[in-house]
Amino acid sequence: MKTGFFDKGRPFVLFKLPDKDSYYSLQQQDEKVHTVSHFNESGFYLGPFDFSRHPVLFIPLARSVFKQHKIPHAVRDYIKGCRIKKIPDPDGHRKKVKQAVSLIENNDSLSKLVISAPFDLHFDFLDMENFFYAIARAYPGAFVYVWHHPRAGFAMAGASPEPLLSFSKLGLTEVMNGATVSLAGTKFTDENKNWTDKERIEQQIVTDYIKRKLFELRLAVTVSAPYDYRQGQLVHLRTDISFLFPEGNLIDEILKSLHPTPAVAGMPKEKAVEYIAEIEGYDREYYTGFFGFRQADRGLFHVNLRSVKICNKSLRIYAGGGIVRDSNPEAEWNEVLRKTDVMKSLLCK
Repeated sequence: MKTGFFDKGRPFVLFKLPDKDSYYSLQQQDEKVHTVSHFNESGFYLGPFDFSRHPVLFIPLARSVFKQHKIPHAVRDYIKGCRIKKIPDPDGHRKKVKQAVSLIENNDSLSKLVISAPFDLHFDFLDMENFFYAIARAYPGAFVYVWHHPRAGFAMAGASPEPLLSFSKLGLTEVMNGATVSLAGTKFTDENKNWTDKERIEQQIVTDYIKRKLFELRLAVTVSAPYDYRQGQLVHLRTDISFLFPEGNLIDEILKSLHPTPAVAGMPKEKAVEYIAEIEGYDREYYTGFFGFRQADRGLFHVNLRSVKICNKSLRIYAGGGIVRDSNPEAEWNEVLRKTDVMKSLLCK
């Protein structure tokens, strides 16, 4: 791997906020692997899918060089010799979907499970800086990042359309204005079809869950009507949810209450996480975790979707889908394949 930010062998992250034509670099000035259990410090966070299995990794602003840059118009060749090494077994994935449907049918308290699959690739050379530029251009409306820590032993890159939590201080008050979204249901822009009952149910499950979690924290919540939200080749059902909360440590509670959402785990979340580990047969690690950048009075965290894990000369990309009672195994497998199309096209050129 090579990048101008990687030459000194120090931890760094490059990130672009949604709908912006500039990006930021944050290069840590020591080699320590920082982990945190709270979110009250300024810097960049990379959180796992399952808090019990992996730590939240952190690049602190106070120990880093922080700069803003323009995204260049030209993207240099960034990858050589990339080829698909292993794809998920189609029959195996269909069986996992059937297993999830059976669990939902036989368990009144379980209404949704998200089943994902990893695709493994191999490469000879990767320039991470220009790879970041390519992702940023392919997903202009997403929160895009490339993160690397030599001592952690891997890098991550991703482009997420799904905010988990955003917040900013309300004027000169001691009140924070918070927002999140309910995002579920997937169709492709070339499909001329209406949302199915299955997809509307799936999205409503996410909305209801988020509302309930915020109500449990005694927050006043405002909820929009669902609407179509387009990102690249995909269209989702989206509901905007906003709320106010007092400045302080409540951000920890909000993040830990919302994550993982039913959009990436299922409902109820605790049972879903257990069943996912049993059915999927692999460790998601930081896929469908979260990432984000916080400064003193504002922050933005996104769900870690459309992500790539980079380790030595191997790449792992991921995709999944929400399974409910009437899910079709063949359709779910096709959705997984199509969701990886853009990222595979960026890598296997």
